[in-house]
Amino acid sequence: MTFACGKRLFALIMSPFYFFQSRRRRLKRQKWRKRLRRALFPFLLSLPPTVWGNVNDFALIEGVRIQPPAAAVLSPGTSQPNHPSPIHPLPPLELTAGRVLLQRYGCTTCHQFGKSTPAPTPGPALDAIAHKVSPTWLAAWLEDPFTYLPASRMPRVVLTPTERREIAAFLLGLSPGWRLPSRPDLPPDPYRGSDLFDALRCQQCHRVGGEGGLRGPALDRLGTKTSRRWLYAFLKAPHIAQPGTPSHSFHLVDQDALDLCEFLVRRAPSGAELPDDFTFSEQDTILAHRGLRIAIERGCFQCHAVRSLRGPSLPMPAAASTADSWLDHHRATGETILQFHFLPTARLAMHRALQDTTSIPNPVALPSDFWKLPIPPQGSTPEAYSPENRDLAPEACASCHVRQWEEWRNSRHARSLSPGLLGQLVDEENPGFIQHCLTCHAPLSEQYRTVTDGDFTPDHGITCAGCHVRAHRYFGPAKPDRRLTASRFTGGQHGDAVRTPAFRQSEFCAPCHQSDLAGLAFDGKLLQNTHGEWAASPHSAREETCQSCHMPDGQHFMTGIHDQVTVSRALDLEIDWKLSPETRHLRATVRIHNRGAGHHVPTYVTPAIFVKVALGDERGGVIDGTLQTRIVQRRIQLFENRELFDTRIPAGGAWLFEFASQLPAHAQLLTVVVEVDPDHFYRSFFEQYPSDSVQSASLIQQAHAQILDSPYILFVRTITLE
Repeated sequence: MTFACGKRLFALIMSPFYFFQSRRRRLKRQKWRKRLRRALFPFLLSLPPTVWGNVNDFALIEGVRIQPPAAAVLSPGTSQPNHPSPIHPLPPLELTAGRVLLQRYGCTTCHQFGKSTPAPTPGPALDAIAHKVSPTWLAAWLEDPFTYLPASRMPRVVLTPTERREIAAFLLGLSPGWRLPSRPDLPPDPYRGSDLFDALRCQQCHRVGGEGGLRGPALDRLGTKTSRRWLYAFLKAPHIAQPGTPSHSFHLVDQDALDLCEFLVRRAPSGAELPDDFTFSEQDTILAHRGLRIAIERGCFQCHAVRSLRGPSLPMPAAASTADSWLDHHRATGETILQFHFLPTARLAMHRALQDTTSIPNPVALPSDFWKLPIPPQGSTPEAYSPENRDLAPEACASCHVRQWEEWRNSRHARSLSPGLLGQLVDEENPGFIQHCLTCHAPLSEQYRTVTDGDFTPDHGITCAGCHVRAHRYFGPAKPDRRLTASRFTGGQHGDAVRTPAFRQSEFCAPCHQSDLAGLAFDGKLLQNTHGEWAASPHSAREETCQSCHMPDGQHFMTGIHDQVTVSRALDLEIDWKLSPETRHLRATVRIHNRGAGHHVPTYVTPAIFVKVALGDERGGVIDGTLQTRIVQRRIQLFENRELFDTRIPAGGAWLFEFASQLPAHAQLLTVVVEVDPDHFYRSFFEQYPSDSVQSASLIQQAHAQILDSPYILFVRTITLE
């Protein structure tokens, strides 16, 4: 059982006190609450060992470390303890740091290590960028790629104006090894180019104005980016202008290519403003040399390759003396040699990485202690790590993982450290109670100190590190084209990142979304049984996991009951009705099918779904006395430890509502409304919560205000009765 058991048992015992609202009883109530805390937590510790489940090795109870008895951790739905995962020992962090630095300084861009093939880069090669883009566009792109392309995968790299100018000088001085053909001196006709665009069916592969195919890039912004000369050359021979691009199925004569080029260039969005053109001296090689250094130091070559910079292959593993000579090579002076003066710790780590090609196979499962909660402190970071690798804040991850961060920061996981939770903790005097709450709401040990000190960051509950970092080792989902194998040295931003398919399995979510077998139960049913419901559903047999619905394609929105689109994909509404002409008696059957969710809907006790059926007149008004309401919910009575009712819809099941009514003379419509209230339980909870301080009352009031608008209409069906 997770920390929620202790919290809910405490709430169970304390619930009667939440209804005292008189100020005269406040001091007396506080006194009794302290007494009950002292009595409650020793009682919890006396429970069977399996009750503790996923908690830390110790709990802070009234300032005293109490070691719970050793116990096997039970997997949801099983009766056998977990066994250690078959994962090989991980290389030391010094080796990982060295591989990070080899990638960061561009070593893996210029040199091929051993007999392995260089790993593919996520960004495009930059060899032909000088021919392809205009200096004005390059200046704007380096300043902020999201201004030009809001969905850009490239992060915002902090550069001074001088550094942007130097990098631009380097990129615009690159030569792809071939010359652009000259444009013929013919007048272009953009209107004829538009007709050619339609006749050649270019939109089957390219999007224009938001419509078209996805095989090729969108073509709306070519005018602000691409030079006419390069675009003309690309239309004539795409496989030459941009190697690796398949040729078109058609051949364009000079006039056709000119007309089509002019049409595409003029499709630039109106109002696009770019800075003045950069001007460079053709003999200013020093500026370009500085630009190369800045590009390396800013990590550009972690994502982009420059084939013209290829250096000699380096046999791996290297002897100690050989590794020294390679690292010393870039301390020498010379116009063609980049000079690097590595810190002693960085040099030592890179030296180690050049001598050791040890890698790890992809583990099938995570280490057995991966979900030891709270997550133990990360410990000291290797000195060779870059600032981004040292920082556990999500904003550090956002420097590269822009899309994932943008999705996460608006998710319920980000807001798990919410005002409603903090309002219950600010007056709490027992650190053990606080730790139990934060075990899943803010699982990093580093977060515990910030919360207790009041120095926490709002909306930073379950962060990137909570799922992806353990002891400064990075874990993530396996990608078929980027797997680590023992015969391949790839380096990478995170060094020896552990890639495992466990991140795509439902068991990954269970530690915080499933009570253990001995967890808190009402009438024999676990309070939290989401993973158990999934395991017993048809979705489990079809290998449709939690991530299939809540994180499709690796998205980090992690939507659920609060999102109307997500719920509408899971449920279907079906209405059958029959009206007797003789008696004017109406019978209607309302069915809600759970076809999409792999668990009960709703799975928790906090939401409620209201199904309302009523008769209406010709204007759509509800006829008095005809409205009937039913609730889809699991409702419990905490302080009586019993379940009041459970009308939830299991996975693959259906919910039924039989509506019967004598039809009034003016009744012409049958209306069915399905309304979802994701925070139904918390409304009365926040209204009755007895805050002991102004800060607590303010937070609880803020939490109550946040859920006022959370209900939404899921379905509305209106049937004309004939």
